[in-house]
Amino acid sequence: MKDIIHIPPLERVSGAASVRQWLKRSMERAVPMQLQMEDAPQPLTVKVLGLNTQQQWIRLAGDELQPELAHAQRFNIAAMNDNGSVYLFSGHWEPDDHSMPGEYVIAEPEFIDVVQWREFFRVPTPKNCDLVWVNSASKRLQARVLNLSLGGFRIHSPAKAGERLDLAEGCVLKDCQIVTNDERLDLGNAKVQYYFRDADDTGWMIGCAFEKAASQQLSRLIMSLQIPGSRV
Repeated sequence: MKDIIHIPPLERVSGAASVRQWLKRSMERAVPMQLQMEDAPQPLTVKVLGLNTQQQWIRLAGDELQPELAHAQRFNIAAMNDNGSVYLFSGHWEPDDHSMPGEYVIAEPEFIDVVQWREFFRVPTPKNCDLVWVNSASKRLQARVLNLSLGGFRIHSPAKAGERLDLAEGCVLKDCQIVTNDERLDLGNAKVQYYFRDADDTGWMIGCAFEKAASQQLSRLIMSLQIPGSRV
């Protein structure tokens, strides 16, 4: 039997500054998180209440853990991004005698994994993978493809800080082509599902869905991307 190929997370956020940026964004937006304690039968709903960057801990507030389960144990936390992906991190929790009921103090995670939680799993693409399309003004544009699936893709379109994106949710990218290693694959039209500024404010993240069913050529391309060392 062939070995199972491991598909990595869509993105791994590492480094204290980047991890804190994600946690700070969660706190500012009051994003609900699912806190699953090792011994608890049901996850708890919590939100980031505060960050202490000097002591490197996070304070969460939300559902109260049952008293008999209030002992040191491992945990997992999951939260939903605006674009439909899920970010996850794990750690070890110990009761804090100074906390109010329903408050949890945990150590800052070393990294956060961002994974897909959608009908079509999107596979990361190599750096030499671009999308070419025609916009509403019949101008041919090109952008870096970040991930790809049978249902759609995400691209990164560079732009200066404050520059307005000439796109809207529901608009169509016409005559899309994947360009990689001097090869071109026709994809037809794609419809914009969402767009937002990237974390560094250097451009736009744009998620699109195909208007027609995926071709066999696209299926083969996506399969090759999941095999380490394969040529795309």
